[in-house]
Amino acid sequence: MHTWNTEGRECRFLENVGRGKLKHLRDDDVSAYLGTLAARNLGNASLRLHLCALRAVFDKMLGMEITAGIVHAPRPAPRPVATDRELALLRQACTDWHSRLVIDMLNRSGFRPGELVSLAFAPPVTTMDGGERVGTPSIRPVLCFAPTSAEVDWLFPSPVRAGPMSLRTLQRRVTRLGAPLGFRITCTAVRKAPVVPMQAVA
Repeated sequence: MHTWNTEGRECRFLENVGRGKLKHLRDDDVSAYLGTLAARNLGNASLRLHLCALRAVFDKMLGMEITAGIVHAPRPAPRPVATDRELALLRQACTDWHSRLVIDMLNRSGFRPGELVSLAFAPPVTTMDGGERVGTPSIRPVLCFAPTSAEVDWLFPSPVRAGPMSLRTLQRRVTRLGAPLGFRITCTAVRKAPVVPMQAVA
């Protein structure tokens, strides 16, 4: 059993392995382990996390410096944003106002999908004596962020249960709009695309 003494900076592990075998340990164990993880189709973020853990143990704690030649998995390239043509085709493909509103709000408000599904109409304002203050028809309803357990009128209600639309449902709705058009679209691609002028939305 290998023990580590942080006060005396002594490690029985180093005595058993030996300094001359560090390269073999890196090539046969550490590199092979990372290769096995990569073969399991783990994402770059997971590979980077595993390498950081190995580096913390072998290099920082044990002072072996065997991961110095191993670089982090590269960060993924940024996903391309939606083009003006793709946004126009998405709007034409919307068969209901809810889908159209999702596309417009993602593009124009910059809200993340998780923020969109938590939007609800603000409850009526009450006076100090408990009476309800009724707004005039010319005043538009006010939107606010509400917890999923609240009993409010959701901007995007769930089609199958009481409460707001789930985040996954919203993401799938956007993705499915682009599938028949021949391109893959995501909420992020729509949200980070250049804002379409208001006259083009109407």
